[in-house]
Amino acid sequence: MPNIISRSLRTGVKSIREHPQFLYTFIVGVVIFFLFIFTADRFARIALDAQERLVNVRTGSILDTFVVFGGHYIDNDNEALEHAVLRIVADNETIKELLVLKSESDSQWSVSAAHDRGLIGMYSLRSDEEFLIRLATSDPDNGFTIEDTDNQGRLLRTVRAIKGDTGDVVAVVLISQTLSEADRQVNESIRNSFLILISILLILFLLFFRHARIIDYTELYRKLKAIDQMKDDFTSMVSHELRTPLTAIRGYADLLEGLDTLDKSAKEYAHRIALSSERLEKLVTDMLDVSRIQQGKLALTPRNTHPNKIIKDVVDFLQPHAEKKGLSLVYEDKESPTLFVDEDRLRQVLINIIGNAIKYTERGEVRIETNIRRNKLEIRISDTGTGLTAEERKALFKKFSRVNNASANTVKGSGLGLWISTALTRLMGGSLTVESIKNVGSHFVLEFPLLER
Repeated sequence: MPNIISRSLRTGVKSIREHPQFLYTFIVGVVIFFLFIFTADRFARIALDAQERLVNVRTGSILDTFVVFGGHYIDNDNEALEHAVLRIVADNETIKELLVLKSESDSQWSVSAAHDRGLIGMYSLRSDEEFLIRLATSDPDNGFTIEDTDNQGRLLRTVRAIKGDTGDVVAVVLISQTLSEADRQVNESIRNSFLILISILLILFLLFFRHARIIDYTELYRKLKAIDQMKDDFTSMVSHELRTPLTAIRGYADLLEGLDTLDKSAKEYAHRIALSSERLEKLVTDMLDVSRIQQGKLALTPRNTHPNKIIKDVVDFLQPHAEKKGLSLVYEDKESPTLFVDEDRLRQVLINIIGNAIKYTERGEVRIETNIRRNKLEIRISDTGTGLTAEERKALFKKFSRVNNASANTVKGSGLGLWISTALTRLMGGSLTVESIKNVGSHFVLEFPLLER
């Protein structure tokens, strides 16, 4: 058993060291609990004291009024005195007992009027009442109060002397007022306050635990971000290191293709090496662009540019690829405004999009049109290819995303071209969207704001 307890304590200490926010949560909760206990205790004491003061003030007011006419009624109109006593008790629900006591001798007292007619007659004083009466008769201008209890709770007993017409003390009035209702209300308020405290503490602990989880998630996010940064740095470094040997491989492959001493099959091998190195070099370039874009290190050099010339250059560059597949590549130059873009990056975007259109189109044509709409230049690349479903369009512009169907699986690619094209277009202030119908074709739409004239 001691070993289990010791092991549990060590596990708990280890958990607190790894997650100190739990300890902070516990400490804050304990501090709030004891502060609330202290505040509730202070509130109860103040409330009870205020209630006692209120009862004393009320008793003093009643007695001040009562002694004014009481002395006259005792000797002249006992019935009116009794009626006044009953009226006072009826109007003050906290008064539990009201007696008018008249001295018959030094130790004998009789009840002249009372809240209960059955008490009228001789009355046996208790020791505390005898003590209060002695104080009241010795100082008839003031009332004297003590705290007492009965089976229902606390009581305040007050005695005040009554003077007759001659100014001598002729009787005393004894009032007992219950504090049980006030105590009940205070205790009920304290109980309700504790229920509220428990609810607040539960909510606080839930919030603190949620906060602790957020701290954990923040730490995890920081670590993941650091790992992601390391990945980007590694990708950038590897891509840079790969470019040099790839350039050499491609150069030597081109040299081998040009040698007359090689037979046809060897030249074919050299050509395949050149194509593979070219494809790998494009992948490395794409990876470098992705790394630079994500790190915010991609530098653009925008200038005033006429896009029609760039589009014509791209169309001329890709025309052999289209003719090789038996496709018609058409450019309709309807508008020739001026854009403020990076020419090289715009050329890269157009090569990616138009090149994809040629890749994924088996028959028909690829058409490029330019129009001005809503103070923007729209470059629309349309094809009669395989088209896209709604689900395929949603994932189209994500990294490493490729259309997954039989016709598209025959096309080689990294799935980075459209992601890079979208990022570059946004960096140049434009947008790239797609409209497509399955088995009908696709329209890729580039939009760039026009320069203000």
